Amino acid sequence: MGIKILHIDSNHLILWEQLQQAGFSNHEDFTSSKAEIEAKIHDYQGIVIRSRFKIDKAFLDKATN
Repeated sequence: MGIKILHIDSNHLILWEQLQQAGFSNHEDFTSSKAEIEAKIHDYQGIVIRSRFKIDKAFLDKATN
């Protein structure tokens, strides 16, 4: 299974396309709450976020991959 990237903020389409071309598996979730994202962030190896919510130590501690 490839590296999974979770997009939790909208971004330019070219980023999605280039990540896909590089072999990454892109997933988007623009609507879940921070708590809902924290509950599943361990399934991903990367995230794309701009400013939807604050990234803090507690959030990063849940990103175990």
